[in-house]
Amino acid sequence: RVGGGEFRRPLLVLTSGAVMLVAGATNVAELVLASDQLGGGRSGFALLVAAFGCGMLTGSLLGPSDDGALRHRYLLAIALLGAGLLATAAAPILPLAMLGFSVAGIGNGLFLVTVRVLMQKLIPETAHGRAFQDVCGRMGIDAAAAGLPDAPSGPGDRILQRIVYLLALAESPNANEAQAAMNAAQKLMLRHNISQRDARD
Repeated sequence: RVGGGEFRRPLLVLTSGAVMLVAGATNVAELVLASDQLGGGRSGFALLVAAFGCGMLTGSLLGPSDDGALRHRYLLAIALLGAGLLATAAAPILPLAMLGFSVAGIGNGLFLVTVRVLMQKLIPETAHGRAFQDVCGRMGIDAAAAGLPDAPSGPGDRILQRIVYLLALAESPNANEAQAAMNAAQKLMLRHNISQRDARD
């Protein structure tokens, strides 16, 4: 149970897909709306994008702070996004369209944060993507690890970590990727006087 009610994964995926479809259509339509329908031209388009961006930032900051509100914030996000887009479509002048677009941005930002948290809560770690697990394996990271990694103590440690990463990537089955990674690792080792043995220890 998440957020006071059971969320089903298929419903979450379907609604997420629907929101992405609407967002994609909006990206195409906003230029026509600003330029042609509202007569704002390029400046009007820039103002619409800025209004959406400000709203999206606000919505992201309003993201779920506790698990009890997840379901309500998810539904609120979809409602705000829909209401904002409808208000934008009905707006006769650019300032009202900007207001509607900023509300849609708030809904979108809140949606993105909330859906990420819900996905983390609902999808078991064993179902995480194979690519993610492959990269973690190459870098020697436990894919189930949680929390913040230890920060490198200095610039030398960061360079050494970069070399270790590149050497792991050099073992890729993709020949081009492996060669590029090995070339980059060798350049760093030469520049910083680090042997391959030092990097692997």
